[in-house]
Amino acid sequence: GQDEIRLIRLWPGPVDADEIELEIFHATKASNPIYEAQSYAWGHPEHTDSALVRRKTTQPKERIAPLSTKRRKLNKDASSVLPIAHNLAVALRHLRSPEKGTILRVDAICINQSDEEEKSREVLQMGAVYSNAKDVVVWLGSSADSSTLALKTLARSGEGVDLHRAERRL
Repeated sequence: GQDEIRLIRLWPGPVDADEIELEIFHATKASNPIYEAQSYAWGHPEHTDSALVRRKTTQPKERIAPLSTKRRKLNKDASSVLPIAHNLAVALRHLRSPEKGTILRVDAICINQSDEEEKSREVLQMGAVYSNAKDVVVWLGSSADSSTLALKTLARSGEGVDLHRAERRL
């Protein structure tokens, strides 16, 4: 509905684990849900990776204990497998916590990409989605060529920037 936001709970795991587990759930906007909005370079649109989508098993603020690899394979809580693009899979592996679940807003998952009406409606809400997020995480992709130099240059440039969070200005 218009008064809800679709979010994901990314289950914990190490960066090098192939399996990505998540839950998709709705929260009312009036409840001011705490989430991180993830912005990333979509890369190649082909869905070459996948995420295991679990049935809702926890409350939004409940801690999620990591599951052992053996237990994950035997787990019957999965309701479906969601095909995702490779760059998103890499981003989720790097951004998940090894110890606790993370609540995220990821457009490629939280917006039904095959529903043009929903996509149009959600695009109008993007400003609110990002401004209401606890944090906005930007994933540009894995390091390559001169990316380390580029990030060092950006960090040095940012040293002269003052953030006034209460005033929402730089």
